[in-house]
Amino acid sequence: FHMPAPSGGWRWRQPDVLARMRYWRDPTSQSPPSSGKFVTFTPDCGGFNNIRMGFEFAVLVAMVTRRTLVLPEPRPWYLIDFGPFTRMRPDAPRAGGVGRSSYGDFFNLTSLASIVPLIDQ
Repeated sequence: FHMPAPSGGWRWRQPDVLARMRYWRDPTSQSPPSSGKFVTFTPDCGGFNNIRMGFEFAVLVAMVTRRTLVLPEPRPWYLIDFGPFTRMRPDAPRAGGVGRSSYGDFFNLTSLASIVPLIDQ
């Protein structure tokens, strides 16, 4: 099945089409306005992928409802700060100590703040 090009050449080369295909934006220094309401959440007790998916969902809920996203305080994350694989991390605490991870360790919160208002504890 072959579809001929529209008259006037390929329209996908036009700048407006390319701009629409660019799904990301350059971060701005100003957060979007908040409704004065908040979204809070707690991280999953599983590994990083479960924590990431829950975080992405919380960001989407805050963005769609125009609420401020309140990030949880830093805490130990399974398989990153404690668990069987932390021995491979060179900066892991020694002698049974447990580190603490925050969302800012893994995600660009400055860029995220250009999409949704944030409170980082």
